[in-house]
Amino acid sequence: MINKMALMKLYEKEKIKVLTSARLDSVDDQGANVTLLKEDRTVKIEADTVIVSVGMKALASMAPDLQGQGFEVYEIGDGVQVGDVHTTIYSAFNVARNI
Repeated sequence: MINKMALMKLYEKEKIKVLTSARLDSVDDQGANVTLLKEDRTVKIEADTVIVSVGMKALASMAPDLQGQGFEVYEIGDGVQVGDVHTTIYSAFNVARNI
């Protein structure tokens, strides 16, 4: 839990909006179309960058499916190399800061 709190503080400091319990439906030039699962409604969020985080269990990478869809894809965490949450948090933060 301490890693989550550290990550949330970094997001707040950098003014990054975080949505949980949401499904990313699509991304276009204006931002992201997101379904808020708890509210069962779809919203358009203006954004120049979208970061998708898919949990804490190792899964097959989504990156190959997203490549070539008209936007840049950055992969971190276990998609790159098996590691720990702490390393992934700072890796993600550094990627986000450099976008």
